[in-house]
Amino acid sequence: MINKRVLIPVIALAVIVPIIFLLLSGAIFNLAQNNILLKETVTLSSLSYEREYYLSLKQGDRISIQVSVTGEPIDFQVAREQPFELIVDETDILSFSQQLTIPSDGTYVFYVGTMGDHAVVHLTVTKA
Repeated sequence: MINKRVLIPVIALAVIVPIIFLLLSGAIFNLAQNNILLKETVTLSSLSYEREYYLSLKQGDRISIQVSVTGEPIDFQVAREQPFELIVDETDILSFSQQLTIPSDGTYVFYVGTMGDHAVVHLTVTKA
């Protein structure tokens, strides 16, 4: 015969543990998504050879930048818009990875461009 003192806690754990696991895994997944500031894939060609993305950032923000390219090398720049201040200036790259601390409040421009015929650029900026 099954003891009711054992059966009730076992059933309760069997119900509660999966619920807690689902809630925590959802929170962790949402936290990772909330850290993404910019995630773009763009195809550059001789007809559309450059693209700019804008982010408003605050002094002291720590960001992580990941760029990967398939095809022709690209030029990649990060600059504060007003007053203009160039933060990153990389030419002829196929990949780039760096963490930055934003020096001052403002709108920052993330530029990708190529003089080649074809480049697929994956750009991701996250809070570090």
